Amino acid sequence: MGGPLAKLQDRISDIHAQKLPCALAVSKFISKGVPVLGYVAQVAPPPRNFKSIELASILKVLGMATSSLTTDAAYDLAYWGWNRITRPVLYMRACAIRAACKTLSNYEHMHTELAKLAFVGLPVKRAMNNELIPPGWDSEALCTNLTHAIEGRITPYQAPGIQETG
Repeated sequence: MGGPLAKLQDRISDIHAQKLPCALAVSKFISKGVPVLGYVAQVAPPPRNFKSIELASILKVLGMATSSLTTDAAYDLAYWGWNRITRPVLYMRACAIRAACKTLSNYEHMHTELAKLAFVGLPVKRAMNNELIPPGWDSEALCTNLTHAIEGRITPYQAPGIQETG
């Protein structure tokens, strides 16, 4: 995901360089920064360090010190009367759910077959824990990501910092 993340960082740097008022900077972040992650989110989960990327992004947009807020607090400023700030990881999950519902088909069958084959090709402990990432891969298979998305399962790996729901 180096391409979209680099593009996100470029857009955030542009927003920061404009020295806009906070409300306008956040609006630009939501409309110009976050959407660059949508296409890749349809096929791959965010990287493991994505929570720190989310925090650094919004704090730079707001012009705040890097240790001034936690990620959850930064994206929950609406509680204090601010406009709601779209959290990139949740936008990415929404894109994955849309891809699962509207774009791709037969992925659930592929996921079921992959899960069956995991017992043959993976160490027993990993297969029993439903860890379907083969050795050498850095993320789950596309069919697994889409199956989790459509089931509403958000794991800490798929959405770092978001509490597991499935």
